[in-house]
Amino acid sequence: MIKITSNYWIASIVLLLLCSLTPKDAIATNYYWRAAALSNIYTNVGNWETVPGGGVSPAIAPSINDNVFFPVASNFNVIVLNSGNCKDFNVTAPNPATFSFSGKLTAINGSLLCPNGNASFNFTSSQPFTGSGSQTIDIGTTATKVTGTLDFSTATTVGTYTLAGAFNTTALITIAAQNFNTNGFPMAATQIAISGATTKTVNFSNSVITILKSSTFQGRILFNSANATTTYTCTNTRIVVDNTSST
Repeated sequence: MIKITSNYWIASIVLLLLCSLTPKDAIATNYYWRAAALSNIYTNVGNWETVPGGGVSPAIAPSINDNVFFPVASNFNVIVLNSGNCKDFNVTAPNPATFSFSGKLTAINGSLLCPNGNASFNFTSSQPFTGSGSQTIDIGTTATKVTGTLDFSTATTVGTYTLAGAFNTTALITIAAQNFNTNGFPMAATQIAISGATTKTVNFSNSVITILKSSTFQGRILFNSANATTTYTCTNTRIVVDNTSST
């Protein structure tokens, strides 16, 4: 008779769990944009290094589990061709960096972190932010640094996006499937649209929300989401509609 020990069962369970993971689930990677990139295409693995300045490219392009870093200042005219992913998008360059996206990333599945306050973004398409858990938006400055559309409308699991500082944009901001917390910081946009049936919390407490005039319509904030699905917290909130500005 064959005797099966408890150690056998434990080993079998561990092996089964490991086999159920894809390589990208098992090992998340940090990607670093090269100082001298081969092209401006985000999904070209030759533009990335596994260690900054190390010269070794990863085997595949970043996934939604991988953090990307831009450690060297430059004008990043990054072509994303409506593809590509990342978890946290980090700009650690000490000097000004400009990102002009042609298309969009399929998902930024985490935070947008630019703590040096020197990164500017032009999202030419609506950019989805899809992270679950606690995520951060940090552009590190009171200057207007973001144009285009920021879309917090797609999430497998609802997360919470929290500002780490002033978020002054000329962007359209859509909040439909994520919790959103201004964390007491000021926020400016040409439009803020809150909609969707997803249960969520929108917290604008202690913040000044400025709605700017755009080139196509008067600035506006839209509360299209029913109280049954969205909890609004607006203690000491001031909403300023500035139709004298021009973008």
